Amino acid sequence: MASHLQKDGGLNALECYKVIDEIVKMETELESLKLPATSILDFALSTPYRELAAGDWEEFQRHLNQFGVRQSVDEYFDRLRKAILVLPVLSRDPRVLEGSGSVIWHTDLHLVNILVSSEDLTTVEGVIDWQSAQAAPLFMQAQFPENLRPPRNYSVGTEMLYRRTLKG
Repeated sequence: MASHLQKDGGLNALECYKVIDEIVKMETELESLKLPATSILDFALSTPYRELAAGDWEEFQRHLNQFGVRQSVDEYFDRLRKAILVLPVLSRDPRVLEGSGSVIWHTDLHLVNILVSSEDLTTVEGVIDWQSAQAAPLFMQAQFPENLRPPRNYSVGTEMLYRRTLKG
């Protein structure tokens, strides 16, 4: 029977790193797939162009207000126009081009989506919840899994425990 991982019980720090290694192996396999992709510039410009073309100013203002930062739609659209001017320059930088190959990425990778063996919690048996997976440039995908990050008050050198729950 497969188990979901959860914070606060069951795995010590070394075992957590073993799970991370398993996930990294999976991501390495996904990264090795060669995908047809648009250029990094096309990818980067898709959001500003889409946002500017939508034109529903009231809807944009409502969404902007949700984040607690008061910003007008005019300011937001001005920033999008500036992004359109800057992105072509940035997209030619060798450091950007180096990590711009398109890879498949699980956008919702957290503990409850990682299934591990009930006999050995460090053996990843699968990853679920792929409906939001996307193909995007590698440098945009690089991140530490949110639920495997230490808590904000974590003191370096102390052990963190993870626990499992059985998938019923």
